Amino acid sequence: MDFPFVFTLVVLLVLVGALIREVAPAEILIFGALLALIFGGVLSVEQALQGFAHPILLTLGALFIIGAALQSTGMLRWFGYRVLQSPGRSTPYVLWRFLPVVALLSAFLSNSVVVTSLVAPLRQWARRYGKPLSHYLIPLSYAAILGGMCTLIGTSTNLLVDGYVSSITSESFSLFTFAVVGVPAVVLGLVYLTFIAPRWLPVRQMPMQQLEQHVREFVVEAEITPQFPFVGKSVEAAGLRHLQGVFLFQIERDGLLIAPVAPTERLYVGDRLFFTGVPDTIMDLQQIPGLRLLPEAKLPWTLNDSDQVGVFEVVISPTSPLIGKKVRESGFRALYNAAILAIHRNGERIRQKIGDVVLQPGDTLLLVAPKGFLEQWYHSPDFYLVSEARSEAVKPQSRGYVTLGLLLLALGVVAGGWLSLPIALAAAAVASVLVGALPLSEIKYAVDWSVLLIIGAAFGISTAIDGAGIDDAVVQLFQPLMQSGQQWLILLGVFLLTNVLTEMMTNVAAAAIAFPIAASVAAQSAIPLLPLALVVAIAASASFATPIGYQTNLIVYGAGNYRFSDFLRVGLPLNLAVALLTTAVVYWVYL
Repeated sequence: MDFPFVFTLVVLLVLVGALIREVAPAEILIFGALLALIFGGVLSVEQALQGFAHPILLTLGALFIIGAALQSTGMLRWFGYRVLQSPGRSTPYVLWRFLPVVALLSAFLSNSVVVTSLVAPLRQWARRYGKPLSHYLIPLSYAAILGGMCTLIGTSTNLLVDGYVSSITSESFSLFTFAVVGVPAVVLGLVYLTFIAPRWLPVRQMPMQQLEQHVREFVVEAEITPQFPFVGKSVEAAGLRHLQGVFLFQIERDGLLIAPVAPTERLYVGDRLFFTGVPDTIMDLQQIPGLRLLPEAKLPWTLNDSDQVGVFEVVISPTSPLIGKKVRESGFRALYNAAILAIHRNGERIRQKIGDVVLQPGDTLLLVAPKGFLEQWYHSPDFYLVSEARSEAVKPQSRGYVTLGLLLLALGVVAGGWLSLPIALAAAAVASVLVGALPLSEIKYAVDWSVLLIIGAAFGISTAIDGAGIDDAVVQLFQPLMQSGQQWLILLGVFLLTNVLTEMMTNVAAAAIAFPIAASVAAQSAIPLLPLALVVAIAASASFATPIGYQTNLIVYGAGNYRFSDFLRVGLPLNLAVALLTTAVVYWVYL
């Protein structure tokens, strides 16, 4: 084994370990690995940076802008509300109406944009009809993943693999090549998600509902002033005994604590009252005459106008600068003009002090902030905003129809062979901005720069794997399969290898590592590259068994109050089903 082989192997093992342990954002780790390969002499600067000049980056950037335009005009939420108008008679009925729309949208738009936009109408519907949201969010994420498998532009993984294929052969995938496997996978997946998965999905409440029904983590301190109309009256007479959503658990008077508080306990000027409750009820407390919220309550605003201040729920994205920092050391209030009220992780409330919590990807934060918070941070890469959607869109919905028309026109032009995919989508993105569907100032927030960085670096890493001969070494593991002459076993082996990688790291990183191996398998067997590349693309996207392998899983992880085991229980059978389906379809169509 020569130095490039050993050095590249070490870099890859460190990279995989770091991705699994989530020691840093994925884009930092992958780009860091690329730099290490340059410094180690495995790659030249030109080889390492070739991916950043690939047309795939233009294609993805345009798709991000178009998706953000549809999101800001309320078009995606409108689809969700239209489909969910009826309460339905059962969970399968609702899923069968809702999930095909999700899959269709995800075939042509960013999966994360689709899921983020549809969480709000789904949550509102679940609250209105008393449905468990946890029965619907995992199916939402999985349907988006399945829909993205159907077209070239449905997911960044498909585009990346197509870029690999076109860079080493004269072949490439068309817009709907992936539909050969993607459409059957969608049908199979929707049947599973509609009629089988609900039996295994947990019934868990949303973070806000848990706060409303259990001991509250958020504590409010208020002082009775001379203007309080019930001075000398009992707690019961003052109406503080049965406040909706809040509970008076303690009174401090002259340095003495009174707890528990009896209904007959009388109230006097200077008494400090301690309440626990949900953030929304702060407004109610503020409206009580003579009851003043104290600065010690650590709220950055005087909450005397519910039209100016609201409660929001956000999920920390893998690219957020907050990751790995304690709340009190993160400068959260100064940076976002918002206060954290509670944090949920892995379906459980964090019981330690908020300031001591080290923030992680997928954490769900309950915030209180000025009403402009949603508009200001709606497209920020720091968060996946999954709070209840705004009552009205940022931009007129009519501009959303124009953007949708531009997208369909671009795809028609590509299908007709008049323009290449990157140029057609770039033109549609520019036109959507020109018609006012997305302000120029929001473009930088619309584009997921971390994804572009990962894909650009992934090309260089794949080149290193191929150049160092690691792919040929791994292919030795496939020799028994190739000697058996059973081509379907080779396809299944490539799928399982890629799928295991994607469940441990990002889908793009898994494709970057698996594709050179698949290419070596093609070179040493009778299987053409195109079907093996198709298997790699589908396997890298089919991340159902863990919440960390795909962005949409991470979005619903905290929002649905799920646990890691929920994804494993519901997703593993779907992983295996898609593996067998992909193997069978690719073998039958190509081999």
